[in-house]
This record gives sequence, structure tokens and C-alpha cells, in this order.
Amino acid sequence: MSSEKNKALVQKVVKEIWNAKNFGLVDGIFAAGMVAHDLPTSIPPTREGFKMVVTAMCNAFPDVKLTVLETTSEDDKVTVRWEAVGTHQGAFMGIPPTNKKGMWGGTTVYRIAANKIVEWWNQSTFSTMLKQLQKS
Repeated sequence: MSSEKNKALVQKVVKEIWNAKNFGLVDGIFAAGMVAHDLPTSIPPTREGFKMVVTAMCNAFPDVKLTVLETTSEDDKVTVRWEAVGTHQGAFMGIPPTNKKGMWGGTTVYRIAANKIVEWWNQSTFSTMLKQLQKS
């Protein structure tokens, strides 16, 4: 796939899965054997684990919107620097809803093969935002 097609595939993840909450697209975009690096240790590092995380995040922050700040592509990898904003309206990681608006950001790297995402790495500031939710 070309760099532009790889970027378009990753943009679809942000626009259609995260922002439009169209979780049914995960199976069509992510390969069955994909490896989701950097998930919490209690969650399998698989496509199903990725779905669990996305669903849990969107249930806890139903209005979450991701904004892509920068995208780079080289060979089979696409890197996205992003920020997210959402209101904590559902329980998450033992924290009851606070109705506080949170903002976090991160960098995600996707590896693409045969028009599917086969690996995913993510680093974010979400844990810092969670600590802010716990403050009164």
C-alpha cells in the first residue's frame, strides 16, 4: 500500500471507530492476528483486546473526540500524534462517573500489511488525566 493509502486507513480508525463509535469496522480494518502492544496487562494484546479498550473508553467517555495533530508515514508504518477530549460519564477503571471534562493526548504507531493494521503501539497521557478525575 502507498503511504497515502496507509494514512487514509489510519484516519478511518480515528474518524469512524473512535469518533463515530462504529465498532463494527474494527474487524475490517484490523487483521485477525493483529498484535495490540501497550494494552493494560489484564487485556489480551489482540484485536479483541483492542475492541475491549475502545468500547470501555467510549462507554466511560461517550462524547470523546480524537483530533489528529500530525501524521507521518514511512514504509509500512503510520505514526499519529493526537489529542482527545471527553466527559467522564461512565465508570472506568474503578472510578465512578465524575462528569468532568478530560483532555489527554498521545502517539500511536500502526503497522500495515495487506491493507490491514497488523500491529498497534500506543503511548498516551491518559493515566495523568485519570488522576485528575480522582481529585475533588
